Amino acid sequence: MLAIESVVRRQGVGGLSIDAVAKEAGISKSSVVYDFQNKAGLLAAFTRSRIAAHREQLDALLPQDDAPNRWLRGLLKRRSNRRPRKRSRSRC
Repeated sequence: MLAIESVVRRQGVGGLSIDAVAKEAGISKSSVVYDFQNKAGLLAAFTRSRIAAHREQLDALLPQDDAPNRWLRGLLKRRSNRRPRKRSRSRC
Protein backbone atom coordinates (compact mmCIF):
# COMPACT_ATOMS: atom_id res chain seq x y z
CA MET A 1 0.00 0.00 0.00
CA LEU A 2 2.86 2.38 0.71
CA ALA A 3 4.14 2.05 -2.84
CA ILE A 4 0.68 2.77 -4.26
CA GLU A 5 0.29 5.80 -2.00
CA SER A 6 3.73 7.11 -2.95
CA VAL A 7 2.97 6.84 -6.66
CA VAL A 8 -0.43 8.53 -6.28
CA ARG A 9 1.00 11.37 -4.20
CA ARG A 10 3.84 11.96 -6.62
CA GLN A 11 2.15 11.37 -9.98
CA GLY A 12 -1.57 11.52 -9.25
CA VAL A 13 -4.11 8.81 -10.00
CA GLY A 14 -3.40 9.21 -13.71
CA GLY A 15 0.21 8.15 -13.09
CA LEU A 16 -0.79 5.04 -11.17
CA SER A 17 0.28 1.94 -13.05
CA ILE A 18 1.41 -1.57 -12.34
CA ASP A 19 4.87 -0.66 -13.60
CA ALA A 20 5.13 2.45 -11.40
CA VAL A 21 4.03 0.54 -8.28
CA ALA A 22 6.44 -2.32 -9.01
CA LYS A 23 9.35 0.11 -9.40
CA GLU A 24 8.39 1.99 -6.24
CA ALA A 25 8.12 -1.23 -4.22
CA GLY A 26 11.23 -2.77 -5.77
CA ILE A 27 9.37 -5.90 -6.88
CA SER A 28 8.51 -7.47 -10.22
CA LYS A 29 5.50 -6.40 -12.25
CA SER A 30 4.25 -9.98 -12.17
CA SER A 31 4.07 -9.80 -8.36
CA VAL A 32 1.91 -6.68 -8.57
CA VAL A 33 -0.31 -8.27 -11.23
CA TYR A 34 -0.67 -11.40 -9.08
CA ASP A 35 -1.84 -9.36 -6.08
CA PHE A 36 -3.96 -6.70 -7.82
CA GLN A 37 -4.68 -7.95 -11.38
CA ASN A 38 -4.85 -4.45 -12.95
CA LYS A 39 -4.89 -0.69 -12.31
CA ALA A 40 -8.50 -0.83 -11.11
CA GLY A 41 -7.45 -3.46 -8.57
CA LEU A 42 -4.60 -1.22 -7.37
CA LEU A 43 -6.94 1.71 -6.94
CA ALA A 44 -9.64 -0.38 -5.23
CA ALA A 45 -7.15 -1.82 -2.73
CA PHE A 46 -5.72 1.62 -2.01
CA THR A 47 -9.21 3.08 -1.52
CA ARG A 48 -10.24 0.25 0.83
CA SER A 49 -7.04 0.76 2.81
CA ARG A 50 -7.60 4.51 3.21
CA ILE A 51 -11.25 4.03 4.20
CA ALA A 52 -10.25 1.43 6.80
CA ALA A 53 -7.62 3.79 8.24
CA HIS A 54 -10.10 6.65 8.52
CA ARG A 55 -12.67 4.30 10.05
CA GLU A 56 -10.19 3.19 12.72
CA GLN A 57 -9.40 6.81 13.59
CA LEU A 58 -13.09 7.65 13.82
CA ASP A 59 -13.89 4.57 15.90
CA ALA A 60 -11.22 5.65 18.41
CA LEU A 61 -12.94 9.02 18.79
CA LEU A 62 -16.51 7.77 19.03
CA PRO A 63 -18.24 8.34 22.32
CA GLN A 64 -18.85 5.05 24.11
CA ASP A 65 -22.62 5.28 24.12
CA ASP A 66 -25.51 4.33 21.87
CA ALA A 67 -26.88 7.83 21.27
CA PRO A 68 -28.27 8.37 17.76
CA ASN A 69 -25.81 11.18 17.02
CA ARG A 70 -22.74 9.18 18.10
CA TRP A 71 -21.17 9.19 14.61
CA LEU A 72 -21.76 12.90 14.14
CA ARG A 73 -20.11 13.71 17.46
CA GLY A 74 -17.15 11.50 16.52
CA LEU A 75 -16.76 13.25 13.16
CA LEU A 76 -16.93 16.67 14.78
CA LYS A 77 -14.37 15.66 17.39
CA ARG A 78 -12.05 14.34 14.68
CA ARG A 79 -12.41 17.55 12.70
CA SER A 80 -11.70 19.71 15.77
CA ASN A 81 -8.50 17.73 16.49
CA ARG A 82 -6.99 18.61 13.12
CA ARG A 83 -4.52 21.41 12.73
CA PRO A 84 -6.02 24.42 10.98
CA ARG A 85 -4.95 24.81 7.38
CA LYS A 86 -2.98 27.84 6.37
CA ARG A 87 -4.92 29.85 3.90
CA SER A 88 -3.04 31.26 0.97
CA ARG A 89 -3.55 34.85 0.12
CA SER A 90 -4.49 35.49 -3.43
CA ARG A 91 -3.68 38.80 -4.96
CA CYS A 92 -5.99 40.25 -7.51
